[in-house]
Amino acid sequence: MKRIKRLHLLAISFLIIGTSLGGSITSLAGESKSHPCCEEKWVKFIHVEGKIEECHDVIQTGNGDYVLLIHSVNNYPDWCGDIRLVCLDREGSIKWDRTYGREKADIPWEIEQTHDGGFIIAGGTKSYGSGDGDAWLIKTDENGVEEWNKTYGGRYEDLALCVCQTEDGYILAGYTLSFSWEHYVPIGWVIKTDKNGNEMWNRTFGKRGNALHFRWVYQSKDGGYFIVGNLARLTHPNPNEWDITNVDICLIKLDGEGNEVWNKTLDYSEIDWVDGATSTIDGGIVIAGYTEEYSYPVMCIIKVDGDGNVEWKKTFKEGVHATWGFSVQQTMDGGFIVAGAKEEFDILTSLPMSYGWLIKLDKDMNEEWNHSYNVIGGFWNLIAPFRVKQTSDGGYILVGTLDMMFLEDLGFRMIGAIAVKTDSIGRTKDFQLKLCTFTYLYGFVKWFAHKLFHGRHSYKKSMPLQSHTWYSLIPDRSMLPIHFSAMN
Repeated sequence: MKRIKRLHLLAISFLIIGTSLGGSITSLAGESKSHPCCEEKWVKFIHVEGKIEECHDVIQTGNGDYVLLIHSVNNYPDWCGDIRLVCLDREGSIKWDRTYGREKADIPWEIEQTHDGGFIIAGGTKSYGSGDGDAWLIKTDENGVEEWNKTYGGRYEDLALCVCQTEDGYILAGYTLSFSWEHYVPIGWVIKTDKNGNEMWNRTFGKRGNALHFRWVYQSKDGGYFIVGNLARLTHPNPNEWDITNVDICLIKLDGEGNEVWNKTLDYSEIDWVDGATSTIDGGIVIAGYTEEYSYPVMCIIKVDGDGNVEWKKTFKEGVHATWGFSVQQTMDGGFIVAGAKEEFDILTSLPMSYGWLIKLDKDMNEEWNHSYNVIGGFWNLIAPFRVKQTSDGGYILVGTLDMMFLEDLGFRMIGAIAVKTDSIGRTKDFQLKLCTFTYLYGFVKWFAHKLFHGRHSYKKSMPLQSHTWYSLIPDRSMLPIHFSAMN
């Protein structure tokens, strides 16, 4: 299979974070009807010396705070990670900070606020459970204090990638190896629980010759469930080996008991990939991902009705080599806000780098404005998807993972979580973005002084990719997973 070609440096691990940027705003809709001067604008860069902080999701709480879901990873050679919740106030200052996990690898993927004001987190754990890695559900109160956690899985690796609160509990979806037709090939997995996380039923999806994982789940108005995921077609060249030939977007509708009502695929190119979706006020779904054009990924936004029929499809290329779609949400005015990434050349390194990108669409899918958040001397790492949410003041919050690496040849990188709060037309405080680069330079000075006097490194120049399925299946978006074997 052809691999998506990319020119820039994404062969590094699942790390690195947030930083500064200037970016220029392109307005296509004239004057905004809101009042940007009244909306909060700030940038928050969260990093810890000797660790990698990836931001996987964000929500705004009922009282106006922001809760960031972070994967906090110990640096080389440990690589074990914990789940971290960081609560920011309206101005971006930290109110509280919680960590969940033990000595082994644990990873978060999605968070929702629950009806009681607390939070529900979906992910995976190797610290708890009995298998190689289990799907993990954590319930906390409004201050992030754990109330309970539950694991689900079998002998091999299983992972929850999304969660939704239902009328009587929760539904989570992801993939399973434990209950697959081959223990090293993932298939789709859905688990329904009661309000205390006790399993009520589970369903697997995926026949022999296919790999599948789910990226979004939602309870429909009729009490059933919509599921969106990625379906890979496989060939079988050798015993205990499977290669991917192409990837399609998969849409499934279930009834309230988990029985399949319909199942549809969207196939436009060799690779069609979904990373996020949202429900719409008319009962449909909008999907954010990318398709392939001339061996490059191109952001693709697709609207389907409640029966899975495509109503429209739109791509966004912006004249650059590659673009990706990660997250979409319907906005207060009936339009949509899309979070993605695009390649631009960094003025410091003269290399193509991936940067955070917001696009505002009206209800008819016409572009109103777009804004890219360029980081001097670094890039927004594509291993963890970017997420965007509209905020109560009419603005937006965009989160992701930033990799500051222009001094990497000297052995120093800084990887952390970045949150960019914008006004209603995508503007933020560019000065605070630029401060991220200065933070990196200040960290380098401290690191160099420590190395000079103590002869020790805080970071390793070459950071290998994780090899287990959690990272080979939800992968570097420059190089989709193309091979499964019993050796994984």
